[in-house]
Amino acid sequence: MWGDHIGNLSVKVRDTIGGPETTLWIRNGQVGNYWARAEVILQSPKDFQIIIEAVRGTNYQGDISIDDVSLTPYCKRGSTLPTAPPTSPQPTTPGPCGSGRFQCKQSQTCISNSQICDYWKDCPDGSDEAKCGSCTFESADLCGWKDVSTGEYGWLRNRGTTPSHKTGPKVDHTCGTSSCHYIYIEDGSGTSYQVANIESPPTGKTYHTCTVQFYYHLYGTFSSANYLWIGLTYGGSTSYIWNTNGDQGDKWNKGEFGLGSVPAGTKISFEALKPWTFFGAADMAIDDVSFVNCGIPKPRNCLPGEFKCKRQFCVAPDRICDFADDCGDQSDETTSACLSYPGRCNFEKDTCFWTQDTGDDFDWTRAYGYTWSYKTGPGRDHTTSTPQGYYLYIETSYPRTSGEVARISSPIIKVKSAQDNCRLRMFYHMFGKDVNSLKIYHRDAVGGKLSEIKTILGDQGDVWRRYESTSLFKPTPFQIVIEATVGASYQGDIAIDDLSFTPGCIIESSTTLVPTGFTVPTSITCQVGQMSCDDGQCIAANKYCNFRKDCTDGSDEKNCAAKCDFETNECGWRDNKYKDHIDFTRDTGGTPTPHTGPSVDHTLGTSLGHYVYAAVNNKTGGFAFPRYISPRYYKSSKTCKFRFYYHMNGSSYALLSVNIWRNNLDTYLWSDTFKLSNEWRNATVDLPPCLTDFQIVFESWHFLGDEGDIAIDDLEFIDCAEALPPSSCPDFTCTSGQCARSKDKCDFTPDCCDYSDETDKLCSGYF
Repeated sequence: MWGDHIGNLSVKVRDTIGGPETTLWIRNGQVGNYWARAEVILQSPKDFQIIIEAVRGTNYQGDISIDDVSLTPYCKRGSTLPTAPPTSPQPTTPGPCGSGRFQCKQSQTCISNSQICDYWKDCPDGSDEAKCGSCTFESADLCGWKDVSTGEYGWLRNRGTTPSHKTGPKVDHTCGTSSCHYIYIEDGSGTSYQVANIESPPTGKTYHTCTVQFYYHLYGTFSSANYLWIGLTYGGSTSYIWNTNGDQGDKWNKGEFGLGSVPAGTKISFEALKPWTFFGAADMAIDDVSFVNCGIPKPRNCLPGEFKCKRQFCVAPDRICDFADDCGDQSDETTSACLSYPGRCNFEKDTCFWTQDTGDDFDWTRAYGYTWSYKTGPGRDHTTSTPQGYYLYIETSYPRTSGEVARISSPIIKVKSAQDNCRLRMFYHMFGKDVNSLKIYHRDAVGGKLSEIKTILGDQGDVWRRYESTSLFKPTPFQIVIEATVGASYQGDIAIDDLSFTPGCIIESSTTLVPTGFTVPTSITCQVGQMSCDDGQCIAANKYCNFRKDCTDGSDEKNCAAKCDFETNECGWRDNKYKDHIDFTRDTGGTPTPHTGPSVDHTLGTSLGHYVYAAVNNKTGGFAFPRYISPRYYKSSKTCKFRFYYHMNGSSYALLSVNIWRNNLDTYLWSDTFKLSNEWRNATVDLPPCLTDFQIVFESWHFLGDEGDIAIDDLEFIDCAEALPPSSCPDFTCTSGQCARSKDKCDFTPDCCDYSDETDKLCSGYF
């Protein structure tokens, strides 16, 4: 799994053809340029089938391969699987209140079934909410909670002390006496490393303000590696959202986590791993589980300016289209209601034109479920509040080190006036004892100064929190940059989800920021945003070094040549003059070291022709890494190629590679290792589509020995100028005037270099 656009690879099982699939193992994103080993434990009382599923990433650098699949001898060949039967609703017998109605236990009042588990006590006795998750465990039916442990190590209802000595509670939490009940796990049962699991009844749909509170008792001889955790299960997948470990004293401790808006049918579980306790004992107990602020608000009359929900509830206008279900029926988040809200991204399919910066230390990761680190990161996304929903996060475990940063940048934004009140909204999750910082910046140039808008520091709890910026008015187009910094340990994961802008923001898909560091010729006769050609002509500044001669005299491209044969000079290419003393040097004829290097150039094929080469006998020490760097190019087309000729001949070990240099970071494109061949060889490299502000870098790696000269000649960019817009297009017209195919719209791949075939507005009808 090697590439910048890797999706994911998963292993699933099913016991019926066409039936539900259970995910046992999953790996998201890039692993590295090597074969990695995976092992999956398979356990099922029925015959089953294994499914290996690969999901495509966001672009072409996303190939996934598997090899050498094997099963251990404990796996036996089964029989043919049955086909899953079609599902059909089960007939029900109407109760005393009739079909679709519920009778309250004490008052005999009848209410609608829709009011069961809505986290409002519609029955005077609260019996409509009796089996919806909250529980003091005083009732013998445990309020619908069920022990689903697979071994002897399981959850029991108890009061007073537990049988084991010097462990467990003496009183419950509800009453504070030995006469009231709690649930616990008896350390004397089961075997080490068994898991006890108690599961809630299916929840109703909850509101986004919902939190779950509970009390736990962990007292005894605990290993710090063994712990109590909470699972969240929906649609057959489980994610873990809270955990703790170790002896925490002979007392009841309060636990709490933000549940948020979860769909009906979600289950919560308390799970515990049996500690290895050769000496002593380690009972664990739970009491007083409560769902707080979980009911969807009741209908009411709206105040002036409020948004009226479909279910007659009202929300403030600044809460519309921010991916939080404030209405409780999603009517504030519908496609039609949100057409005027640009740049909405929930990361469910990709990063929606937010782009990973290349000048930072590492990338954000798109993921779902829980992160790999203990006591940090979210257990589910914000959009769906389920383990299946996606978000972006930074993983702060190895190989990350403290202080490293990851940045992601928005599309280009324009604001017409300060009165337009352009604002960014987003949700963030910062949970863990070593969470560092999340910062939001704006910048008005590629690679330019980052101006701080907001900084959020430290642990904010295991909950998704909302952020809304102040007005973002800037006189020129700009980008938003979100930066997360690695903390002191692996317990510092930071996540973001559900990014959106208010209607005052305009996404400028046809605009690019001018790169910082470009010196564009200007004169008093040219306006701001224009460059001056040598003959006095004025053209748009963003046409500088774009592989097309927009100046009549071609002076806009003279410092960034598309071809170079080295016969006159080096065309703006340069060696980086690193201290290893090997430099790429322009030369003719043979190189000074015998038995290596070319004797003629490629252009003329004679000893009088020129080329550049790196002389390996000049190196200091056992190895060296000379780099040969192109001029800066401002913009390329989606079909751009780079062709060159190279010469590698000698007995030393060496390697030649080609990279793209953008925002202070290399991206690998091509390489070849040393070969005993006295000939010029050709290579053509496809560049990523629609590049901006980039350079090409040749890098030569030399190891041991002096017979390893590497030469290059006849460098050329092919089809790199974006074609001039035609007078009309037969199919789809990009905002820039270029043409694309309608069938390629809204496929998450920019067929227009200005991304106008992938805008939110255009793609609002695609699912």
